[in-house]
Amino acid sequence: MNIITELNEAIEHQLKRYLDNFVQKNWGIFAGMLDEDFTYFSDNCTLWNKSEFVEFMKKDNWIPLGEGYRYSDLSVHGSMSGDFALAAYKVEFTGTSNGKQMNIYAIESTAFVKHDSIWKVIHSHASNKT
Repeated sequence: MNIITELNEAIEHQLKRYLDNFVQKNWGIFAGMLDEDFTYFSDNCTLWNKSEFVEFMKKDNWIPLGEGYRYSDLSVHGSMSGDFALAAYKVEFTGTSNGKQMNIYAIESTAFVKHDSIWKVIHSHASNKT
């Protein structure tokens, strides 16, 4: 297996864990996947750090349907040093909010940094204008 394939597989695995724990509201595991310097940026120019983002997400009343999400068009780009990677993808979240079924579509980019052989999310951007 070559380095590019290994990187793609490692990042896709971490991305799935990140999205699974997000949708399943496993906030302890989810927060543990975020680097201490994590930031989140949204379309409306909201910028949150790790604790602000997790606390905001905990307040959400979203209830996933089925797996709760699916992603497509994943593209992974890694650094030459092998300790940074960017995943860009489209994602659809399916669930209910306030009793109403909803599908939310987004284009997201999620940046990963490797510390002591562990990939953590250092930055995420979501654009709901797909």
